[in-house]
Amino acid sequence: MTVSDIDAIRHLAEEQIRIPSVTGTESAVLDHLQHTVLKSFTGEIIRHGHNLILLDPAYDPTRPTVGFNGHVDTVPYGDLSKWHVTQPTVPVVRDGRLYGRGAVDMAGGNAVWLHLLQHPPADRRVNLIGVLTHGEETGIPDGVTELIAAGILPDIDALVVPEPTDESAVLGTFSTYNFTIRTSGQAGHTALDAGPNAIHELLSVAQQVVFFADSLLREVETGVREKLHITLIEGGQALNVIPDAASLSFNFRADPALTDEEVLHRLTFLEGRDFDYQSHRGGITPLADREVFRSLIGDQVGQVLQYWTDQSQWSQAGIPTINLGPSPAKLAHQYDEYVDLDSLQRCYESAVRWVTSLDKSTFKQPQ
Repeated sequence: MTVSDIDAIRHLAEEQIRIPSVTGTESAVLDHLQHTVLKSFTGEIIRHGHNLILLDPAYDPTRPTVGFNGHVDTVPYGDLSKWHVTQPTVPVVRDGRLYGRGAVDMAGGNAVWLHLLQHPPADRRVNLIGVLTHGEETGIPDGVTELIAAGILPDIDALVVPEPTDESAVLGTFSTYNFTIRTSGQAGHTALDAGPNAIHELLSVAQQVVFFADSLLREVETGVREKLHITLIEGGQALNVIPDAASLSFNFRADPALTDEEVLHRLTFLEGRDFDYQSHRGGITPLADREVFRSLIGDQVGQVLQYWTDQSQWSQAGIPTINLGPSPAKLAHQYDEYVDLDSLQRCYESAVRWVTSLDKSTFKQPQ
């Protein structure tokens, strides 16, 4: 790692921060990366909608292919008056930290791997690939969903998703479920007690949901517990009208080993209720696949995250994938978001060490 390497990585991160890319507006930053920032990249660049695929300049289909996937969208900026070090799209370096929206989630991690793709180690025995995608911050379907469904990706043998993990290996993510339960009543004047009250019925359901949330003891292999939180309650028309409709929404972070059917079976309070749900399936990298990352993660046991990342989709597609990126996740989505430059440097050094340690013998051969 040289001074010019970290300067180049910082520049690549800054170029992403400068272009507004809140979810739904990623086209501009992808255009900027493709036509300006990566103009000198000698490998093939494939544009598919609001996604970019970057192939090794010396791509050889007979070699294994490894690389990274990062999303280019960010969360909204929030109240601009609460940004004190800089404004969201004005990257600033102060005290060894690069500030700006998306600095840690995930312009910094993307920049590490983009620099590696632009300047790949001459002694590598694998192909490198970069996959930049849209829409991750609002969940699936997103860019990864689109690329997997389109079938345009080459065979990929292993991926790193450089979400902020404080340089710790994350081998899986919990499944995320968003449920909405609806109750009904009969509208009428409160003085007349005309019929059933939808909110009263909903409060009965809410008690059952809270009881279940308080009783969660299930743990996965790393000891991280499931979590459930009620996140939204709606209902009522006016202070003197019996509500005829009400709804309650809750978010459930569930053991990724469970199927949708098994999750529904556990939520007994849903029986007989009017409800719907969306699920983002989680996943854990199988033990047999973790050896692929040995030179990258060493003897780390690895974590399982409560929050969802695209690692889950890649793992479900049969591609060994881990999350590993710079700086702690708690810095993401915050005012004055930043990434540590020293952490970027260490992530780059470990990425180089990993890709130069790999060859065909690292990967399981088909029988």
